[in-house]
Amino acid sequence: MDADDLPPRTLSTVERAYQLAREGPCTSLDDIRRQLERERYASVNAHLAGPTLRRQLRQLCRDRAKVAEVASAE
Repeated sequence: MDADDLPPRTLSTVERAYQLAREGPCTSLDDIRRQLERERYASVNAHLAGPTLRRQLRQLCRDRAKVAEVASAE
């Protein structure tokens, strides 16, 4: 994906990370980091360094995976 193909950035790095964890294609913290880097967010590792933030993002990914699992079983 080219930088020209990216949509205008309206969310901060942390806001986008939460969005990806809640509703995006990401299933792990590493997936979130890679996606943010692909979207050309700066200093991704620094923004996601806090232990509380990392724990919350991982939990959101797990919760979304559980919902998807239940939905697919129906």
